[in-house]
Amino acid sequence: MTTFAQFAETHGLTMTATYQGRHDNGEPSFHNGKPWEFDQWACTIRLGKKSMRVTYKLGTGHAGNPPKLPDVLYGLASDANEFCAPDVPTFEQWADNYGYDTDSRKAEKTYRACKRQSERLKTFLGSALLLDLVECEEE
Repeated sequence: MTTFAQFAETHGLTMTATYQGRHDNGEPSFHNGKPWEFDQWACTIRLGKKSMRVTYKLGTGHAGNPPKLPDVLYGLASDANEFCAPDVPTFEQWADNYGYDTDSRKAEKTYRACKRQSERLKTFLGSALLLDLVECEEE
């Protein structure tokens, strides 16, 4: 099985990450009641002359260190996995698969964001490479 690092190297993917500051999600977390703080990064992934920019968030335990390309690819693949199937799930199916409330507007917003990002990733990589990406495994 191919790792995300091997996938990136094989296909010549590169990435730059620009720090966008420390933020919080503004909602109490389930474990301590405080909002989740994170460092936000603008990541630009390049494949030949094509590029794709994504926002990536890392917890503060990473001490301001930029994200690594395999980690960003893992996140993109995880979000895109459901949307690579021949039958793209409806919001209700997706919510059920991931434990979201089907009456939640926030959950539907997340679904739409994942779907939109998956479509962008497919345009960037092409169908075949996207399918290869979602088959990769972590190191």
